[in-house]
Amino acid sequence: MTLLMAALCCYGTIRGQDLARWELTNNPVVTFQSTHVNAGKLTRGNGITLLDFSPDGAFAHAWESSVEISSADYYEICIKPKPGYVLDISSLTFTEMRNAEGIRSYMLKWSLDGFETFSVLDDVSVPDNILPRTVTHSNLNIRICDGKELCFRWYGHDAESFAGTWYLSDIEITGTEAPACTPPATPPLSFTINNVTGTTMDVSWISVGADATIVLAREGAPVDVMLCGAGPYTADPEYGQGTDLGKNTFVVYNGPGTTFTMAGLKYGATYYLTALGYDYGDECYQEENLPVASATTLCTQPSPVAKLMSSPADGQVNLAWDAPFCYSQVLIVASEQPINSMPTSSDPLDYAISSSFSPGAHGSPDFTSDEALVYLGNDVRTAITSLNNNDSYHFRIYTFLNGTWAAGAEVTQAPRPGCSYLGGDFVYINELHFTNQGEDIDKGIEIAGQAGINLENYVLAIYSLQSNLERIINLSGTIDDEGQGYGAVWVPDPGLFFSSAIALVNTVTGVTTDFIAHRVHGVVANDGPAEGQPAYWQGQNEDPNTPVNYSIQRQGDIACPNTSQVWLPESPSSRGVLNLEQTMFPVTLLSFEGELKGDQVLLSWETETEQNNDFMVVEHSTDGRRFTEIGRVKGAGTTIVPQSYSLWHERPQPGLNYYRLKQVDFDGAFAYHGLIVIEYKGTGSILQVFPTLASERLDVRVSSSSGQPGELVIFDINGRPLQRLATPPGFFRQELDVTALPPGHYYLQWRSDNGILLTDRFVKL
Repeated sequence: MTLLMAALCCYGTIRGQDLARWELTNNPVVTFQSTHVNAGKLTRGNGITLLDFSPDGAFAHAWESSVEISSADYYEICIKPKPGYVLDISSLTFTEMRNAEGIRSYMLKWSLDGFETFSVLDDVSVPDNILPRTVTHSNLNIRICDGKELCFRWYGHDAESFAGTWYLSDIEITGTEAPACTPPATPPLSFTINNVTGTTMDVSWISVGADATIVLAREGAPVDVMLCGAGPYTADPEYGQGTDLGKNTFVVYNGPGTTFTMAGLKYGATYYLTALGYDYGDECYQEENLPVASATTLCTQPSPVAKLMSSPADGQVNLAWDAPFCYSQVLIVASEQPINSMPTSSDPLDYAISSSFSPGAHGSPDFTSDEALVYLGNDVRTAITSLNNNDSYHFRIYTFLNGTWAAGAEVTQAPRPGCSYLGGDFVYINELHFTNQGEDIDKGIEIAGQAGINLENYVLAIYSLQSNLERIINLSGTIDDEGQGYGAVWVPDPGLFFSSAIALVNTVTGVTTDFIAHRVHGVVANDGPAEGQPAYWQGQNEDPNTPVNYSIQRQGDIACPNTSQVWLPESPSSRGVLNLEQTMFPVTLLSFEGELKGDQVLLSWETETEQNNDFMVVEHSTDGRRFTEIGRVKGAGTTIVPQSYSLWHERPQPGLNYYRLKQVDFDGAFAYHGLIVIEYKGTGSILQVFPTLASERLDVRVSSSSGQPGELVIFDINGRPLQRLATPPGFFRQELDVTALPPGHYYLQWRSDNGILLTDRFVKL
């Protein structure tokens, strides 16, 4: 019996125990937490609506509709040990479910440092059904040390509509809890670096009472990553080859010795190291009073430039780079062909340099007649002129030190005319959302401009009312082509202030291309990348009554906006899509209208003139972001005679339906016009509310019954459910008491158990 009990005990330890559970059917707080666990409540990212709860679990809508993952659209739960304990997490189980218009994909991530770094646990394509799915991730082997916190995030995206809902419930974390171990008392002593060369350094220490030592190394900054048991941590003295701990930190030594040589280092770079003693039995690592050391490698060779940034302009290309660690001169070569030449002169001044592109003028056999030497110096930015617009040019950068050259990065770029209002640039701020009714949802900034522009060259600098720099958002990716070579990108920013100013700065040229103030006048940047530049107050504001999914937007010429361009007041948001009135339409459009006729929508439009108009496509969306074609109509080619067109949409979706026109030329070029919005209350059964202006009671009716049980729900304008009432099979009519509701606009929704969804609106007086 004793052996049996021991076996069962060990088996239980291996399997683990429930550490925390969240049912999420009534509220966001943890349902159960073990003795030595602190478990937080379920929270949301700013990009989705406020959390609500039902028998199916916690839910929200407004998930990102694109295939890209928004950094602000997620559910999150966190767990940590109580002081003096550690947790070993073995599994995570949860149930998720979407409605008919919900997400198509989600990514599950976990982090131990507030998502400064993270690991991806799963990337899931969600089946197109409304069935619940229970998922278990086992063998996680994640240790949470004393003082640390583990967080899981579910990033939902690719939603079918703004109203699409995603449910999360029955989250369960299992594992073991134990008192925190006691590491060796004394950390390594006499931790030193010696015999530094251009690529190596010797590291030594004295071990005191520990079985082994781990050494961590980081280039450019002190190590701020601590180990938390549950290795293995694989060491490699070749920097960058051992276990990657994030933040450019690597394990470079792990063993019982007291010295090693770290190799694979960059010339002139500074490396920071720290050492931790531990015992083999429990892998309990030291955390306090750790020795640190740092050293800079010798500049025995020039350091190559790894990244050359480029930005086009009218007849020129701007180049920028980070100063390498070891160099005295930088040389840049330009050509219309790929560059394979290598400088050999021991004196860089032997070369003839001109920033005006002139192939062959260098007078050196080191370079071909197709190549031009366009820069020599020790700056980090230059501009190459006398280039032909739209022609591609290659640029390569070389560094020189003590008679030796190193070849660096090469980049290809084509100059093109920009906008004088933007300082010769091509991108600008196009849409803002910074406040709405209730708790803020989906705050952010839209960047628009020419397709193909590399946004890694740009930053958004956020300034306060007092004109001081608050923070910088580094951009990434490129602008997609939404027609005629222009497009837009949405940048989520949950921290966007109610009153502030936003500067868009090209880091290659140093030019502030756009500087927009909202709800504030007179901002002139005191510091930061836009220092000395005045902000332009655009004249429109959101206020606390702004509905969810609305924003302020630019209207007018998308090619070159200027100070006369109009900003629209709060309008249906078009995040990541060119706004309603922005077009370079190759036809003169007199009108574009839609009308609900029964269960169908009639779209009609008139043109005044047309040029090379092959055909026009009508596209439909339920969220103003993701569009699909519903039909096309042949155009009139080239004509100055007014033309009329129409198209029926036979299956609009309940709720808001967005429509836009796509005009296509004979050569395939296309452009967009729109949007228009039509509200449709549903097919078959129709939900009706009487009166629409109510002070005490509502009379609710459906035109025909589904024969299924369901539920009536009153939502406020933020999408938060305020009242619920179950309805039996055969429901036709119901009276609702709305006396307790505050005055305002509301939605009433009826959903049957088999998925029928009907909606109407009313105003509480």
